[in-house]
Amino acid sequence: MEKNKAIVILAAGQGKRLGDWGKIMPKGLLPLRKGQTLLGRLIGQFSPFGDKVVVVTGHRHILLKEYLADRFPDVLAVYNEQYQAYSNALSLKCALERLDKVYGMKNIAELLILDGDSYISQQALTSIFQYITAEKARDKNMIFTTKNKRADGEWNIICNSSGSVVDIDLQASGFCDNTTAGILHFTTKAACQLYAEIDKYIKKPYWDLFYYEDLSELNLFNCSIEGNIHEVDRLEDIENLYGELLK
Repeated sequence: MEKNKAIVILAAGQGKRLGDWGKIMPKGLLPLRKGQTLLGRLIGQFSPFGDKVVVVTGHRHILLKEYLADRFPDVLAVYNEQYQAYSNALSLKCALERLDKVYGMKNIAELLILDGDSYISQQALTSIFQYITAEKARDKNMIFTTKNKRADGEWNIICNSSGSVVDIDLQASGFCDNTTAGILHFTTKAACQLYAEIDKYIKKPYWDLFYYEDLSELNLFNCSIEGNIHEVDRLEDIENLYGELLK
């Protein structure tokens, strides 16, 4: 069977820090320019890379399901019914189960995992695609990072001279060169390992602890992105993003 490239977008979050707006709307439907939404932009940006896009929904999932059916009928929408009870590891498990059912995990040549609350600039997207379309990219496990002046509480990647990740500072502060960007690329072997072990992380704060606890075996490569990525997590993040778009 032919190997497939898959993209998973985690978009089940409740947006608790977005006030009243977050209560009535999923973050993925944040409106942008020219009728775009945050999620729609991500799908449009990364669809050229993969054979199948899976979006995991949770909070206000009916709105997202209807939006995807109307705008992106080829996207697989997977509903995480317990999105309020557990970490995003359960959302990732829901996506991997669907991919296993459709293709079989051993037939996933490359797996790209994205946070669904990110606005990725065109410059950053170009930088990401330079990595994931490079020769032998399918043989590399990659984590994407940005330079972040507001890195307090974020994860900062520590790598050696060849770019391999040797440690992660889980409580970074100040200016950091390699703040995680919420984007990871896994090979077939790593994707199968993640699927086999994902249950261990459902009751932990983040699914990302999977690669933190297995750095030596995964041989994760740090990919530093040029350009901006805006995470929409708080009301001030929306204000900052809209300020950038109006420039």
